[in-house]
Amino acid sequence: MVLLKPTLPAIPILVSYITGILLYTCRTPPRQEWVHILCAVAFLGACLAAFYRALSPSVYYFRTAFLLTGCCCIGYSITAYRDAWQDPRFIGHHLAQADRIRVRLEDDPAEKQKTYLLPCRVTGYYKGDSLYTASGKVNIYLYKHDSIPLLRAGTTVTLPQQLVRIQNSGNPHAFDFARYAAYQQLYFQGFYAYKDILKTETDQQLPALLRWRTHLTDILRSNIKDHTTQSVVLAMLLNERALLHDDIWKAYAATGIVHIISISGMHIQVFLFMVLFLLRWLKHPRYKWIKYVTALVLVWTYILLTNSPPSAVRAGIMFSLTSIALFTEKEEAPLNSLAATAFLMLLLQPYWLFNLGMQLSFLCMLSIFTFYQPIRNLIFFRNRVLRSLWEGIALSIAVQVWVTPAVIYYFHQFPLWVVLVNLPAGIYSFILMAGGLVIMAAGYWTEMAWLGNLLTGITTLFNKLVFFFADVTPRSLSHFAIDSISAVLLTFVLLSWARYLSICRTRTMLLAGIAGSCILMLDQYFITAGQADQDKLVVYRSNGYSLTQKVQGFQGYVYAPDTADAATGRLLLAPGLHWSLQHPLLPLEPNTLFRWKDRTALILTATHLRPQAVDILIIPEHVAFDPDRWASQFNPRLVVLDGSFTRRKSKKWVEALNNYNFAVYSVVLQGALVLE
Repeated sequence: MVLLKPTLPAIPILVSYITGILLYTCRTPPRQEWVHILCAVAFLGACLAAFYRALSPSVYYFRTAFLLTGCCCIGYSITAYRDAWQDPRFIGHHLAQADRIRVRLEDDPAEKQKTYLLPCRVTGYYKGDSLYTASGKVNIYLYKHDSIPLLRAGTTVTLPQQLVRIQNSGNPHAFDFARYAAYQQLYFQGFYAYKDILKTETDQQLPALLRWRTHLTDILRSNIKDHTTQSVVLAMLLNERALLHDDIWKAYAATGIVHIISISGMHIQVFLFMVLFLLRWLKHPRYKWIKYVTALVLVWTYILLTNSPPSAVRAGIMFSLTSIALFTEKEEAPLNSLAATAFLMLLLQPYWLFNLGMQLSFLCMLSIFTFYQPIRNLIFFRNRVLRSLWEGIALSIAVQVWVTPAVIYYFHQFPLWVVLVNLPAGIYSFILMAGGLVIMAAGYWTEMAWLGNLLTGITTLFNKLVFFFADVTPRSLSHFAIDSISAVLLTFVLLSWARYLSICRTRTMLLAGIAGSCILMLDQYFITAGQADQDKLVVYRSNGYSLTQKVQGFQGYVYAPDTADAATGRLLLAPGLHWSLQHPLLPLEPNTLFRWKDRTALILTATHLRPQAVDILIIPEHVAFDPDRWASQFNPRLVVLDGSFTRRKSKKWVEALNNYNFAVYSVVLQGALVLE
């Protein structure tokens, strides 16, 4: 009798370890002292049971229960250890007494619409003239300025203490950035002008990998002149995604191929293939170990060079486990290797459990391991070309079984053409990555602009194909929002039907698929019925633009003046468009009193309006400050400063209106306002 099931021993260990992580991240985690005591008792019990020679089932289950309980406690303890708030030096504990902060740039600044994003790590803070050690990651946003200094990775900057807690935009169904950042141990951000920089110190001795990465980036930029191709190659090879245009992101996401511009297992496999191809001359079995050890070293060096994204680390660990299995001449169980890889990664960084890249990477591999072979075996072609083509299509279909619910849940869209686009996307990714690697290798000695031009031509043709399929995607599938319960039901339905059609044609699986489909349709019916009764007002946090929406049933009315950026407006409204899918959005006129429920609201844009009492007075940034007239003419219960304000002006107006005894809500400072 063995401790766990021989074929898949890593799966129950992984599940218990993940349970410990989830226990810590829940809202009311148990006290750490009790967890440590339980962990010690569990392993003590497992050790005592291990010395018991009897192999009865009761001893086996007793020993297994103790071991899994201990793994759960370890997951809890390591997650607590990795939590930045548990560190007494964390900057979040010292903001109240800090006058200035000292931060070091972790990477080169990334250009945003109105700012430069500086990913930084806090090294200390000043209280008076005394410098104290501190830690923690922060995002510094530096407003664009003509004379902005050249800040590169490794530069240390001293700034006044203006850090604030990262908050969500509050826009309906928008991406939860605050939670996403918290899982990366990033809790604070600061907004500064150029003149706020008190001191800069340039570190001449940067880490070797960082210097190498910067040099390779410069080689790619000097040999690839086209901005689109340059941004895609940098994202694909070095995980530099800040330069990617929003249109590229949206088109790739709509067609389900966004994975090709994020470092993933596919890119590691291409890199590994090229390394093994260059080492193909080592054919003698005696030197086989040299080939794989060299490949391992190069693969892990490349992963570190790309800042170790979880999906790449997953591919590196799985390749390492496969290499060990080859050396020891033992059979490898794919699902067990996948579970062992997940366990090792979460042992290193428990918060990777919530990383979207890691989730999609493991779901993709799980789909391939469980459904690729059965789907491929459904059709057999004698022709080698047709057989290879079908294998590629079968792979694309298999991947979608586990991945599709996650894609719909996170990205609010269904990639209708993913099976058709995945095959050319894989070919394009291989060509672009191979060409980029050649440029980086040969660029040390010679100009490779001709190859850069060739990659530009291929990228242009491929992007035309992608944009074509993105344009013909039905609008209803581009704004397909589901909640977590619907995502679980959809996963169950897809698994049931996929298993019935490709693996197990039994009555049980057929009934499971039919029952799951009926429950999912019933769930969507109740959601739709609830939307029919909705009546709400939303003032969006819209990055310098006025954007207000009134939703009544399935009809949406939008106020967005001509000065607003159309693309920004569509991007902000997209996650909540399932409210009004049945009818087009209609303009919401300014200076019009509109009602919802038993309340009234007015978007103020003109100065000469007849007196009328309103509950909500929404003020855009261009309106002149006149609180006396607002009080006498409208007597609002709440004054709302919309998303067109800057942070500084919004703070100034909030303080001034508080002095006039107004109840004030600033969308810029407090997030979107949703009134139901």
